[in-house]
Amino acid sequence: MTTTPLKAIHQHCFNCIVDPQEGNGTKHEQTEACTSYQCALYELRPVTSAEKSRRNDEKLKAMSKEGLATYEANKAIKAAILKERINQPKATLGGVNHD
Repeated sequence: MTTTPLKAIHQHCFNCIVDPQEGNGTKHEQTEACTSYQCALYELRPVTSAEKSRRNDEKLKAMSKEGLATYEANKAIKAAILKERINQPKATLGGVNHD
């Protein structure tokens, strides 16, 4: 089984900083609190959903009107594609529907 680059980065961070016995919080909370600013993987470290949301809010506030319009258009396209995929009938195997 192959490991994706993102999974390899997360595993590196978990091995580097997470202490399951003495650490404070979940592994994502512990890696979010990492202070190894010089690490090449620092900006890619796993963080909590709340931190991801905060970062996204900051990114959106910094966008120009044109950039924000593009972001919203791409978001709508992705939502439409997802909705279409959800509404597609399940694939059949050997003529039998496997719902």
